Amino acid sequence: MSIIHRHNGFSLLEIMISVFVLSIGLLGLAKLQGASLKTNQSATLRSQVTILASGMFDNMRANQVEAEAGLYNITQAEDPPASPTTVAGEDLQGWFNDLATFLPPGSDASIACNDIDATDTFACTAGSLFTINIFWNEFEYAGSDNNKSIQQANFTYSSVL
Repeated sequence: MSIIHRHNGFSLLEIMISVFVLSIGLLGLAKLQGASLKTNQSATLRSQVTILASGMFDNMRANQVEAEAGLYNITQAEDPPASPTTVAGEDLQGWFNDLATFLPPGSDASIACNDIDATDTFACTAGSLFTINIFWNEFEYAGSDNNKSIQQANFTYSSVL
């Protein structure tokens, strides 16, 4: 007498387990894609900030007389000149327009000079260190889209003209 072994449903169980393992892998891949997009966005913003700061230093080097007179100095709380009468004012107005165009809303900047000779009549003596600070907002996700917060990022760029 021969014994017949029946294994009904065994291949269905294997398929269900493999689909479950595949779905876990795809969920991990989706999370990795989201993290990659956030990191790329942050890198893009940092590249834009670097280009904007470098461009402003180029403008200041081209107009060193007004830079040494302190006409490029602006605090974070100040607004750029509405109707500029100097080349420095035009540079600042255009630069702040670029900041508003290429960075997220709420972005701001400041330019300061650390004068190496406070005894002269110049606000920024030749050879003084100029510092540009640019601030912008980035979203920080903590687990889900409903749990996001805004973190302020800061970029500091210093140079001697």
